[in-house]
Amino acid sequence: CKFIRPKKRYDDPIYMEFYKRCEYYNMVALFHTGIVGAIEFWCPKPGAYSDNMNPITLEAIGFECPKLNVIGAHLGTAYYMVACFVALASTYRTSNIYFDISGGDFLGPIYEGRYIGKNIPVSQVLFGLDEPPIRYEEMIGRLNKHFDDIGLSQEDKDKIFYKNACRMFGIKYD
Repeated sequence: CKFIRPKKRYDDPIYMEFYKRCEYYNMVALFHTGIVGAIEFWCPKPGAYSDNMNPITLEAIGFECPKLNVIGAHLGTAYYMVACFVALASTYRTSNIYFDISGGDFLGPIYEGRYIGKNIPVSQVLFGLDEPPIRYEEMIGRLNKHFDDIGLSQEDKDKIFYKNACRMFGIKYD
């Protein structure tokens, strides 16, 4: 299930039963986190504001639904450190909160902050793209360069690009 632009915070009790049903049916829940883009279609509507999508809201969902795999998209755009520590905290209890690194040109602060492997465990990072296909090669190249710049091993890169997702979905990859 994909969640975006909620009228209340993602962790509002009114939504919790829905998340528990997602957990029961072994679904994955993908939440847009951070600031909503400036494209008119995505702009917040009255009552649906970016703060409702703060990555801290995923903490309660992950803890209340320990078997639900929770993915925060865009590593919390603008709330990067919060996203990192929500993912880190989940590794001490449930290890079910992940963040993807989709976001294209908005990933600059992630590169500059060198968060991956330092503030967010590699085990909780997922590869993702939300750019048009014509930009895939460019974006993957930028990610690989960043991973090299911060000294990630090939094993860590493999975890981000596919092994973490395989583990989450129960897919064998060897």
